[in-house]
Formats: sequence, structure tokens, C-alpha cells
Amino acid sequence: MDGGAGTASPFGTRLRRWRQHRGISQLMLAGRVGSTPRHISFLQTGRSRPSRQMVLRLGEVLDVSLRERNELLAAAGLPAAYPRAPVTGPELAPYRTAIDRLLRAYQPYPGMVLDSHWNVLIANQACANLFGGDLVGTNMVRHFLANPAAVTAVVNWPEVAWAALGRLRQQLAPGTPRRGTPRAGRPRRDRGGRPTPPGRARR
Repeated sequence: MDGGAGTASPFGTRLRRWRQHRGISQLMLAGRVGSTPRHISFLQTGRSRPSRQMVLRLGEVLDVSLRERNELLAAAGLPAAYPRAPVTGPELAPYRTAIDRLLRAYQPYPGMVLDSHWNVLIANQACANLFGGDLVGTNMVRHFLANPAAVTAVVNWPEVAWAALGRLRQQLAPGTPRRGTPRAGRPRRDRGGRPTPPGRARR
């Protein structure tokens, strides 16, 4: 059972995209949140308005981030449930201290902290040595995957870049682009139509 788009509300549109992205039917989703397929269909088409508790249950079952759960609440006209604060702000100072300690302990291996848009927030010295001292504040996708100089910085760059591109695609839900997030371009393909990892020459 999967109702059409119709005149779906902002919440309904977002719910449908996440449900389809997770590969869950309306029947399966209804069973997991303790509802009915009819109610899920009404939520998607905008015929029913979700309660705060229902939105949070849906976010949990769909396994979306806390930030996205806030977005689902906002789309339903409800206040956010989870506070937001910059990692460099005073509210998170104790956690920042723990993160800094962890990154130092990770030396001599590179370690960094990224936000949901792959912007570098914190990096240890090994990471700065590998990618450059001005790494913090840059976008890792553009700095690394789209930077020709990165090819010479990592011995197995094609494999690393291919894996990172796959992870980036996996994190982005279809139809819900995030502001400031670089688009994952289509991979090059060989003559047989198979994706070609970055850096691998075509025959």
C-alpha cells in the first residue's frame, strides 16, 4: 500500500521520502510505530496531522538523525525536541575537551570531526600535516575528493575516494538535499555501464 503524492503536506513529503529511502512499506512502518497503514497514508497525503509523539516515533523507527527529527517536527508545525549548539560553543565545552583528548590520543593517525555537511570542525595535528594546516573550516568533500592534489597525497586514493563517495551518497536521502552539502556527482562508467572508481583509467 503506497498512496500517491497528491497535495502532501511538508511533513508528509518528508515522511514519504525517508520511508522510501529506508525501503519500508506503509504497512511495515505502521506496524513498527503501532499505527495503521491508513493513518500512515493520511499522514503522507496531509489528510491527518501527526502528534508530537507520533513524529518522534517515526523518526526513531526510520533511524534518522536528531537534527532530522527536529526537521520533521518543524515540518509538522511542532517545536523542536532536541537542542542545538555549535561544537565550539560554551554549552559543549566539556564534550569539546573530551573530543580534543581523543584526537590527540589518536596520533600519529589523522582524525577529524565533521558536521553533517562534511565541513571540518576539529582536526588533530596528523590530519593537518596530511591535508594542510588550514583544514579546519573547509569542506572535506571539496578539499579532498574534488582536489587533484589529493591524488598524490594518498597512495590508495582511488579506493579511498570511491568509498567516501559511496558513504556520502548513503547519508543523503533522495530528494532532501541539505543546504551547503556538495552534490555527489555521477560516477564515471566503463563501456559496459559499470561505475568506474575515481582515478582508474578507462580502457
